[in-house]
Amino acid sequence: MYRLASRQRGASFWTMLVFVIVFGFLAVIGIKLVPIYLESWKIDKAMNAVVNDSSVNRLTKIEIARALVKRLDIDDVRRINDHTWKEFVKITKRQNRLTLEVNYRVETPLFGNLSLVADFEKKAEG
Repeated sequence: MYRLASRQRGASFWTMLVFVIVFGFLAVIGIKLVPIYLESWKIDKAMNAVVNDSSVNRLTKIEIARALVKRLDIDDVRRINDHTWKEFVKITKRQNRLTLEVNYRVETPLFGNLSLVADFEKKAEG
């Protein structure tokens, strides 16, 4: 019994290799996803700021879109800009209630022919 216990002194090379591969794969996925979600949070912040602005009720839809794009530009969000906002943003005004909806898809290459895809459907009301 004593001899068997003295031989067991930690993980083998293959066990360590598997752990390194798994943690490396998870790290690569994290490195790819963190910027996508940071951008998503910036879009949320800009949408809520526009919706909660006290002067937004007297603005037209185009002016609201410009205000949103301006805030996104300040936060360095390049996905939604002056040229692409119509593709991603839906603005609804009803009886002094503003609703902003932003729907978009982000696809980022992982490695080889594999990609990560994230679909975002955001809504802000005020």
